[in-house]
Amino acid sequence: MKSKFRVQSILVAAALFFSTTNVALADGISPKPDVANITVTNNAGMADTVKVTSLAVGDVVRVYSPTTQIGTATVMTGKSEAIVSIPQIGTDSGVIYVSVTNISSLESDKVEKAYIAEATSTDPVADNITVTNNVTGKSDTAKVTGLEAGDVIKVYEDDTVTTTLGTATVAATATEATVTIRQLGVEEGKVYVTVTSPGKKESTRVEKAYDAEEVTEALKADAVTVTNNAGKADTVAVTGLTAGDIVKVYKDGTATTAAGTATVGTGKTEALVSITQLGTEAGKVYVTLTSAGKLESTRTEVAYTEEATSTAPVADNITVTNNVTGKSDTVKVTGLEAGDVVKVYKDDTVTATLGTATVAATATEATVTIRQLGVEEGKVYVTVTSPGKKESTRVEKAYDAEEVTEALKADAVTVTNNAGKADTVAVTGLTAGDIVKVYKDGTATTAAGTATVGTGKTEALVSITQLGTEAGKVYVTVTSAGKLESTRTEVAYTEEATSTAPVADNITATNNVTGKSDTVKVTGLEAGDVVKVYKDDTVTATLGTATVAATATEATVTIRQLGVEEGKVYVTVTSSGKKESTRVEKAYDAEEVTEALKADAITVTNNAGKSDTVAVTGLTAGDIVKVYKDETATTAAGTATVATGKTEALVSITQLGTEAGKVYVTVTSAGKLESTRTEVAYAAEEVTADPNADKVLAINNTGNDLVLVYGLTAGDVVTIYDAAEAGKAIGTSTVAAAQSQVVITISQLGQAGGTFYFTVTNSGKRESKRIAVTFTAE
Repeated sequence: MKSKFRVQSILVAAALFFSTTNVALADGISPKPDVANITVTNNAGMADTVKVTSLAVGDVVRVYSPTTQIGTATVMTGKSEAIVSIPQIGTDSGVIYVSVTNISSLESDKVEKAYIAEATSTDPVADNITVTNNVTGKSDTAKVTGLEAGDVIKVYEDDTVTTTLGTATVAATATEATVTIRQLGVEEGKVYVTVTSPGKKESTRVEKAYDAEEVTEALKADAVTVTNNAGKADTVAVTGLTAGDIVKVYKDGTATTAAGTATVGTGKTEALVSITQLGTEAGKVYVTLTSAGKLESTRTEVAYTEEATSTAPVADNITVTNNVTGKSDTVKVTGLEAGDVVKVYKDDTVTATLGTATVAATATEATVTIRQLGVEEGKVYVTVTSPGKKESTRVEKAYDAEEVTEALKADAVTVTNNAGKADTVAVTGLTAGDIVKVYKDGTATTAAGTATVGTGKTEALVSITQLGTEAGKVYVTVTSAGKLESTRTEVAYTEEATSTAPVADNITATNNVTGKSDTVKVTGLEAGDVVKVYKDDTVTATLGTATVAATATEATVTIRQLGVEEGKVYVTVTSSGKKESTRVEKAYDAEEVTEALKADAITVTNNAGKSDTVAVTGLTAGDIVKVYKDETATTAAGTATVATGKTEALVSITQLGTEAGKVYVTVTSAGKLESTRTEVAYAAEEVTADPNADKVLAINNTGNDLVLVYGLTAGDVVTIYDAAEAGKAIGTSTVAAAQSQVVITISQLGQAGGTFYFTVTNSGKRESKRIAVTFTAE
């Protein structure tokens, strides 16, 4: 009765719980799965699975081991089974526990299901294993057949190590796999092979033996030909080979580094090994062969002969041409063969050559070019080196001395000794290409000048900076093509000529005022003449210089300033190619002074309140008028220039002063100096006449007061004061243009009647005295 009460309590509590959490009550406990519908697959190397059939969509399968859930799966739409994937149940056999939960039902009771241990893969068959032991440079392989797609092959070096030599997987549609191994080794040996099928453990290791790497068969000595060349690479030719075979040549039987190697090309049966040099003497080489997939063969010993010596050239076939300095000498050898190398030595013992040349492909001769054999006669020694042979013995060949050019005749040489320009030496009766040299004495090694006869010409003109002013001698040589320089021919020359001095009457000196350059003009000259002007007859520095133009007969020298006073200049002429003439004296006048102004031509206006003016009449356009405040001042108070077409000037001066005084006026005409100063008196500034009080009307308002003044002139300034003297101005106004009265507004004259004072100031005059005006009360 007590347990029944407890069950009822639990059911009531559960009902209350589910009603408050909106969870539907289960229909009951799900039926447990049938053991026969459960299949457990215990895989190796991949996830294990538990498959349950005869289920409904939405059923949830849970797998436990034994109480811990190790996997779950739900039956999908359109299915009646679920497969639970479990990472690993274990390698050995055992049991699991499976439950099913239907939709809206509680989980079923667990059903125990036994499973077997992981399966082991089938061992590979030894006869299905093929191991290929390739030579170094090509990977070895282990091939296994009779397999299934997905099988994994592993190769080990023994039956205990865990590290593989290599591994491979059988492709999807294949039944075999090949494992690639870097190198098993040169010798024979064994490998151990396993198979791991999908979902199974690795098989046991199967032992498989393999052969040693194959060695290439050694070469026969009669298949090898050694050519011991001189001066070029030696060769070792091998025949009876197969494309891809590699030939190596060693200099002895133990060397590890080959002296040369070659590979047989595609479609070929021979190889040619090139070796820098085996040596000049006879000797032996050691040759090996390495065929594809095989080891290098043993070495085959092959003897070779010493290098051959070239045939010496025939002396009659050697021609030596000894050219002059500046043109290379040559040694020509004939009766040769293409590729022969000719060498020329200065004696029969030196190792350094004077020059060398090679016979061209289709030629039978070669010419050696030598910078210079020397001026004198002598001998050379010539050898020939044929391709692949040693150099021949030296053959002696004599050569002649260089040829000397015939000396010039003195009457074929003309020397012109110029002044101020280059001197010249002209030589005639020459041949195009001849080189003329001029020396200043009979022993100098450096020529003062040189010239070459042009094409189609028979003369040369040598230009020399300066031979000197005095008479003297030059020494002239000629050098013809292919010959040495001739001996020197002595030729005398005269002193430099002096230019004709200018005629004084042909010289005009113009002394202009400061601001315009002075000039010295010389006529009766020739084109190219140079005129120089000096300030006296001894100085070397000129005041100026000028050159007569190409088609002219005169020149004008421009000089900044000769000076205000009269004086003298000294003039020379230098004609082309001649020395400067003697100096010719020429006087010049003083600079001209402008005539002073007459006082009655000057009017001074002394204004008040505006600029004063000085008017001057009777002038010429361009005249400059200057006004000074005293007779010694250096700075003008004002200046003005007479405009084009005008005869007067008006000088404006800020202020001369209120009182009477004097000004000093000058004029400067074009091309002349400033005149002396003309004194002109001026009056004091004028005072405006006393104004008339009867022409004043005062209106005393309660607001602004007004004062009307009439009978005035445009520009007059009216000022209202509050006192007869001192005091202050209480109002002012200026008469407008075309008006004769003004109205002045004043803040307040006063409520009671009284007196104010006014003045008038005419334009250009000083202010009038103050005039009293009475006004009535407001």
